[in-house]
Amino acid sequence: MAAFLEVNPALEAFLFSDQGIRLMYLDSQITAHVHNHFTKQEIPVLSIHDSYVIDHMRVAELRDVMAEASEAVVGHALPTSIKLPDMPEYSHISDEQLQEHIENRQGIRCIGYMDRLFSYQELTGRGISPVSRGDAQKGYRLGLLG
Repeated sequence: MAAFLEVNPALEAFLFSDQGIRLMYLDSQITAHVHNHFTKQEIPVLSIHDSYVIDHMRVAELRDVMAEASEAVVGHALPTSIKLPDMPEYSHISDEQLQEHIENRQGIRCIGYMDRLFSYQELTGRGISPVSRGDAQKGYRLGLLG
């Protein structure tokens, strides 16, 4: 502890003061806001601590919702970063750059995933993906999808 405080003396007043609990509570309020937003639209979103997994076509919307949520909870929009499956994590990527990556990305979904997604959509009547089964099959034949 002494070595830690020697490097981080400004944190001494916050140790053992339940600040971690307070911060986790604020994080849970932000996450509740994000979940409520997407649940109302019936869009699946998975939270892992302070991160979210969502369909890649909705990342820009997620960023906006996270900014709104953090502003509502802590008074200002907190910085975010993006981790896409085939790219390193970025702190500064514009919505335009993100959209360009999404549109130009090849091999975005495997056949098994898309089959399960289409089966779910057909079973529930809910459209989650903007891609149809026919479009996906055409993409597989052309080698555009994994």
